[in-house]
Amino acid sequence: MSESYIIHCASLNAQGLRDSTKRERLKQWLIQQNIDVMLLQETHLTESIINTITKQFHDWEMINSFGKSNSCGCSTRINRKLRYKILNNVVGESGRLLLTNIEISNTVFSIVNMYAPNDYCSRNIFFNSAYNTIHKNAIGIKLIGGDMNDILTKQDRITSSTVLKKYPVPNLL
Repeated sequence: MSESYIIHCASLNAQGLRDSTKRERLKQWLIQQNIDVMLLQETHLTESIINTITKQFHDWEMINSFGKSNSCGCSTRINRKLRYKILNNVVGESGRLLLTNIEISNTVFSIVNMYAPNDYCSRNIFFNSAYNTIHKNAIGIKLIGGDMNDILTKQDRITSSTVLKKYPVPNLL
């Protein structure tokens, strides 16, 4: 008979994790919330800072999809207290998709961490590509999280940007 687990998962747009104080606040929040699997988007991490972050988050396995130092990036964090085995990782282009196949208590999960583009056209292209990546590589129960960067109405996005003027929001209601 297999053990059953309750797995605590969370997803958060980090809006950059290059600042050590912000990372320490995140680490404390993860402990307080008893998180097992954390999906972070817009991490702004690069390979040059990973050694420092790995030391700060030594209790966490970190799988990263790098963007630029000022945009994109996904990071999936798995608490080492969880008994797991990572089967494989698939990293998407531009630091916007990270798929991790993982076995926990004889059950395989495909953890998908996404950070979709802001504009409508790019977002549709991204989701088509993400669908193909998931369909081709996911081998377990799909756990999908992230920042989908979508809005239902224009009122959901308050901005002074011209993004809404350039890319009209479809009427979904």
